[in-house]
Amino acid sequence: WGWRIVAPWRRRWVLMLTGAAGALMTWMHTVTAETAPTAVLAHVVLFVAILLGRLFNAPLAQRVTTEGELRDWPEVAKRIGYADATWINTRLLPNGGWTARLVWPRGAYDRKQVLRDAHKFEGARDLPVGSLRLMPVGRARNAVDAIYIPDDPSTKVLVWPGVTRTEGYSCTQSVPLGRHDSDGTEVSVVRFRKGKGERRILVGGASESGKSGVINNLVGEDACRDDVVGLGMDLKGGVELGPWEKVLLWMIHNVDGAMEMLAALEAAAVYRQELMRETLKVRVWPVSPALPAIHLTVDEIRKLAGSKSGRTGQQQRMLLDRLIDVGTQGRALGIGMVAAGQRLTLEATGSSQLSTQFDVRIGLRMNESDSANYIFPDEVVRLHEIPAERPGMAYLKDGEKMDPQTHQGYFWSDELVAEVAELRAGGGAILDEGTGDAMAAASPLFAEIWAAVKAEHYSGVPGDRGGDNPAERGDDDGERAGERAGDIPGDSGESAGGDTEMAIETALRLMGAQAGNGEELVDRFRRGQLDRKIVHTACEVAGIPRPPSPPEIFAAGDGVTLADVV
Repeated sequence: WGWRIVAPWRRRWVLMLTGAAGALMTWMHTVTAETAPTAVLAHVVLFVAILLGRLFNAPLAQRVTTEGELRDWPEVAKRIGYADATWINTRLLPNGGWTARLVWPRGAYDRKQVLRDAHKFEGARDLPVGSLRLMPVGRARNAVDAIYIPDDPSTKVLVWPGVTRTEGYSCTQSVPLGRHDSDGTEVSVVRFRKGKGERRILVGGASESGKSGVINNLVGEDACRDDVVGLGMDLKGGVELGPWEKVLLWMIHNVDGAMEMLAALEAAAVYRQELMRETLKVRVWPVSPALPAIHLTVDEIRKLAGSKSGRTGQQQRMLLDRLIDVGTQGRALGIGMVAAGQRLTLEATGSSQLSTQFDVRIGLRMNESDSANYIFPDEVVRLHEIPAERPGMAYLKDGEKMDPQTHQGYFWSDELVAEVAELRAGGGAILDEGTGDAMAAASPLFAEIWAAVKAEHYSGVPGDRGGDNPAERGDDDGERAGERAGDIPGDSGESAGGDTEMAIETALRLMGAQAGNGEELVDRFRRGQLDRKIVHTACEVAGIPRPPSPPEIFAAGDGVTLADVV
């Protein structure tokens, strides 16, 4: 080790330590009981000095080793059939690895063959099996990028790290997917972009490629968000999404149920379009806990969009049309979608109209070389070369940006799925009343579910799910609610009305902040021309009791006045 050190002062340092060690060993033969403590202390000091010397020299030792390999490369390259290939732009990494570019004269070698021969370059440079990554350099035909990873994070199980935020976990914040193979940096994607809307995510992978882990990660992250309502279509009989049923508002297992769910989502889209156009005056759904996003997860989309088994041609066309409508219209309306499948051909996804709607694409291991083309069109990605012993290894395309590096997805054990589902059951967002009513009117199946939800969450006080009116409880919250309503002796209803009006107007201004129509909503509320469901939502935002809604007040479609609220 000492002779490999180039710097003279480093070599002198090592030689001095070696001499000190020899002198210490000689002196140890003369140690007595009186000098034993001194001998022990000398051993400790010498050990620390040697350790520091090794740490200081580690980067240089790595550099010398790498430079030696490069000097020997011309001879080694001949033995593996790449005599004209040259390493350039070598850069050392803090973890002991390195990055470089392998170049060769134009026409000397085929780039696809070079990528397949990664194992030959590992052997030529005496690297551990599976530690060298070769990646294309754009469209260049005479170069590839290389990354040597001595401690590959992808060979370890990356357990989902959990939620680090204690409050305000929104779907507008990024969803962590895993970590890069090269340097361990986290890979993430944003599912709802402010001002642009929802994303549609396509997940493709063969059996045992880690597709279930990606689905678990996306659904599990949604379950922890404060402004997302989850729906599930599991056409494997509930095997995939069944463990998440506690955190999904509605899940179906067959095609008939899928038809109703898509019809309900179409009705939700129509309602939200009208609400955004006539009342909110916005172009993108203003996602919040009171107006949550809807995320639909479809597992094995081929059975839904590409298979005609058990249905007529007309039913298939209707189903596909509804699925396309959800994909195309949902972006601006706060309705997102995740679709997963094993071989995502155009036939499997039903139509190019649907396939082109997916703006986030995750590709895992595939069994055939052409399978990647259906997930990543116009991209040079070799999903069939991902090792079978590495489930969860994937490529990501986010919008127009293709990540050239692979990442290892986070792992969810069955126990972790069960634990998160149990913890978050009933703890997520509640679908806004207007959207829920529209969906229930279009689907008898959902109508039963929605009736139970309304009885629990929309018959009492928003913010106190399933509870009675706080004014009727004997706790502090009840006393405060009673004070707001003028129920406490000595407090006037006029004062309560003023406080309530101020709270509702503040909530309406917040709701209309994005479109700049907050004052218009307030003015319509004061004149009694605001739809009662909008006022109900404002009450939820403000955390105050909702107004009563007896049939005689709203039978003619009248607005809600302050007197109704108080």
